[in-house]
Amino acid sequence: MNLRTLSTPRTDHRPRLRLALGICLGLGAVGWIALVLAATRAYPGNRFLFLTFVLVYTSMAALILPKPRLYGYTFLAAFLFLGFCAKSIAYLGLGVALIEPTGKFDGSGYAWDSALLPAMAGSAAVITIRLIHLVMFRGAHEARFPFGSPPPAWYVRMRFPILAASFVGFVVLNGLNFVLTFYQIGLTPKLVLPAHLSVIVEWLFVGGFAMWVATLVGWEAQVRPGRFGSLLIVAFGEAVASLSTLSRAAYLFRALSYLLVAAEFPAFFRAQLTRRWRLFLAVLVPFGLAFTVASVSLLRFGIYAAYFQPALVTPTPTVAAIATPSPSVATTSSLVLTPSPTAGSVPVRITRSQEATREVGLLVVGRWIGIEGTMAVSSYPGLSVDTFRHALTESPSIGEAAFYQRLAGSTYHTTAQYEFLTTPGTVAILYYSGSLAIVALGMGLLTALLFAFEMITSRLSGNALTVSIVAMTLANAVAQMQFPYLFLVFLVEQAVAVAALGLLSRGLSWRAAGLKDATASPIE
Repeated sequence: MNLRTLSTPRTDHRPRLRLALGICLGLGAVGWIALVLAATRAYPGNRFLFLTFVLVYTSMAALILPKPRLYGYTFLAAFLFLGFCAKSIAYLGLGVALIEPTGKFDGSGYAWDSALLPAMAGSAAVITIRLIHLVMFRGAHEARFPFGSPPPAWYVRMRFPILAASFVGFVVLNGLNFVLTFYQIGLTPKLVLPAHLSVIVEWLFVGGFAMWVATLVGWEAQVRPGRFGSLLIVAFGEAVASLSTLSRAAYLFRALSYLLVAAEFPAFFRAQLTRRWRLFLAVLVPFGLAFTVASVSLLRFGIYAAYFQPALVTPTPTVAAIATPSPSVATTSSLVLTPSPTAGSVPVRITRSQEATREVGLLVVGRWIGIEGTMAVSSYPGLSVDTFRHALTESPSIGEAAFYQRLAGSTYHTTAQYEFLTTPGTVAILYYSGSLAIVALGMGLLTALLFAFEMITSRLSGNALTVSIVAMTLANAVAQMQFPYLFLVFLVEQAVAVAALGLLSRGLSWRAAGLKDATASPIE
């Protein structure tokens, strides 16, 4: 008797998964509609305007799905949706406090309407560029594999010393970052390198390391196709090590960059990863998020203790009126953080677990940049083209004396050890002009630039993981712009890095004899 004929056929669980996913999406849609209705009821201004605002941002988010998709648009639309629409609905519908200062914004209906108009203009411009992209590239050829080009011959010959040097450099710089503070959120660097080398080191922590690791993963996946799961562990290690920057979101952004590629090329990932690997990664990725958020929270609790003094526990603001920041207090949903104790206040002890819980809450809603910026700027009476021109040329070196810090009523101050600033975001900076047309034009140009940058990176690198990382970092820079000068510097750094990567990948005679067999895709 042939025992193989008695084996139980493998059950296909995909229909059940699709059903579960459909149920979750349906419940999510119902919950979202309920939140929108609650927020609309509490909205003090023109409710038709508010519903239009929600519709515009929901449409922008929905345009993530049609093909051909772009990683940059996915991230930009998500960042803007969270910073403007989700944050506004969370405040109005759930009473979740806004944590950034809002200047002279008084919470009136007119003030709310004025804050939503530039947000709508910026989103409408992003939608317009996306629609143009969909029309222009309709029916374009879709890649079947995330890695369109074989690794260069020089890498195949010298891969072991390159991998060793990359690992050593990565570990050493991240270790030194804990000691010398090359780049840590809120801290002044303890060591400033000569010849502007500190700018390059900062870029490595922001996105350079992630970009290079993604490139190595792509090359190694073709040289040794049977070890893709192990290569993803390397990328996981780089993402976890990003906690040296004290960033809550660095790991999340890197993980999402890889997950988007996996969603775009599901057949490739299923072929490369066994079921055990997929289950292992399904547990490892959320564990890494929990670990990094908890670790960063604990590190911040200790490192920032000398700057932020836990002062008062305050009630959550009602949805009827926004809490206007006072000159010395910045409000959060559960506590007040102030550089110096407020007169007459009764200090309370904040535990590490409470601080970790607060950090998680900020990661969900509070950390996204958007609506507070347009609240502060729209309530400023001196908006003009001259004001906008001044903002474009403002030097980041002035820190807390910057125009937006004073306009928003920021309570942060720079010391020898700490650097904290509130961030306006691109839409708010463009609205310094007082012109909705300039907001729309500026956001349209930046979105088109993001799209072009992603397409060029894809053409030069041929690696979807690298493209996703580059698009993510640039979309984040667009959404969270603080000083236009710094954005321009970052853009130049990214352009040089992409050009250099293209030269290394395609410009150095990588089509060497005998590489075809060594680098062929395992599922072709």
